[in-house]
Amino acid sequence: MSRILQQKLWQHAPASFLPSAYPQDDASAYAPVILDADGSHLVQDDILINLKTVRPPFFSRFRYLVELVGNDEDDKVAARQRYKFYRDRGYQVKSTDAAA
Repeated sequence: MSRILQQKLWQHAPASFLPSAYPQDDASAYAPVILDADGSHLVQDDILINLKTVRPPFFSRFRYLVELVGNDEDDKVAARQRYKFYRDRGYQVKSTDAAA
């Protein structure tokens, strides 16, 4: 999945690609987007985009957390649980429906 995501980021459009790298890549020191599945090799703490259905245990070190939620009902249920977790701990939560 992450290899497909990286290809999509690089091939978004000829004039508007998003350079990305894996932590172990030589280019990771220069790439604005780092693809890391477990958070053990993070080199920045600005924005975290969570692509999993579970809350990343290291989310609090980031300035912003983006949660992507699909149309699958199980995905929505998991997202609601994460939303409640963040809200109950005082994090400012903003929802945006990209389909609307």
